[in-house]
Order: sequence, then C-alpha cells, then structure tokens
Amino acid sequence: MGKALDVYYKMVEVMKAGDDEATRALIDPNFVMYEDESMPYGGIYRGPDGLMELIYKVWNTWGGSHFEPQYQLEEPGGDRVATVVHFKGHLGKSKTPVEAIINEVWTIRNGMAVEARVWYYDATRIARAIQDAR
Repeated sequence: MGKALDVYYKMVEVMKAGDDEATRALIDPNFVMYEDESMPYGGIYRGPDGLMELIYKVWNTWGGSHFEPQYQLEEPGGDRVATVVHFKGHLGKSKTPVEAIINEVWTIRNGMAVEARVWYYDATRIARAIQDAR
C-alpha cells in the first residue's frame, strides 16, 4: 500500500469516527471537492471548512447512514486514489432505505487531500428518492 492510499484510509477512519479535528488535519487549505451536481448537496466545496460543511450536509440528508470502501486503486508512484464505495442510508427521518455505489477520485500530496471528485451510480434515482422523502 502506498502513501496516498494510507492517507485515504486514515480519512475514512476519522470521518467515520466523527473526529472533525483529525479530518481537518488531513485536508489541505486549498482543497477542492467536486460533489455530484445531481445530489441536493452537490457542488464545489473548498478547504477544510468546505469539506466539513459537505460532511454535515450529507449526514443530515442520510441520517443513520454508513459507507464502506469496496475497491481502491492507487496510481502507481502517483498521488491519486480511485475508490468504489458502497453506501447505505435512510433519508432524513424516514425509514426509506437507499443504497448506492459511489466512485471517488482523491488527489493526495504531502500527506493531505488536495482534491476529490465524487460520482453516484444511478444518481437520478437517488435524487428522486431524496425528494420523495421530504
């Protein structure tokens, strides 16, 4: 396992633990996150504050959710990690379960995330389920 993948796994660990301070420590001040536009929280988020804003929006949308990295591929000798994540959640306060497969590409330099891009499989179905649950 290379350094970029080590940082990715550490980010997953601290985000799942809800450790905001440790999460921020792994995010470059110039970090940019491109979240799938089809989601209600889609858009561009900048810096550690932007990532924390996104995390809270995602958690507020998907109360009682969790995600498990399924497959990861690190660019040989490089800075990028591509991952497939299996996501399960319940929309807001509803009991409507939703599962999704998510692709992420993270760029990590000097032990910190500098960019991430996120895409959802079947994003239209997921966005429609979110609207129906509201």
